[in-house]
Amino acid sequence: MLRSKITSVCSSRQFINSFGKSSLFPSLNTKLHNFHSLQSNRKSNSSDIDAKSIIKSIKVPEMGNGIRSATISRWKKHPGDECDGSDVLAELEMKNSDMKLLLELRPPVKGQVREHLKNVGDEVMVGEKIATMETLDIDEESRLRHVVEDAIIDVHVLPK
Repeated sequence: MLRSKITSVCSSRQFINSFGKSSLFPSLNTKLHNFHSLQSNRKSNSSDIDAKSIIKSIKVPEMGNGIRSATISRWKKHPGDECDGSDVLAELEMKNSDMKLLLELRPPVKGQVREHLKNVGDEVMVGEKIATMETLDIDEESRLRHVVEDAIIDVHVLPK
């Protein structure tokens, strides 16, 4: 929607420029001048026009089979590290009477790790926020979505 408004403004600017400045559209001339000044300060790549950096909280996802908690055994990405959906953010360990599981958490977004909200050895519950990431959203619709995301989980059975 924002991109269509920008296109409309650009088309209006081209229209007015083709007929010269008009006193019929003084406020439009001012808005177009301000828009043009703003755009000249941005990168020339049009895909960057709507880009905004936002902070997303990463939370422990549902783990299935009635598992409600696990322990953070290791952080694989630290504050300042870049991370995407293929990187393991943290390893959680879950033990019960008949097995030990290693849970690898992958972030649901691409971005930079900002902060660990829990330490190694801390027990975490399903739905609990464990980290924050700074990510780049490129459209208005993305900014309107919630900013708490479930991590993606891979489960490995470990020897006892």
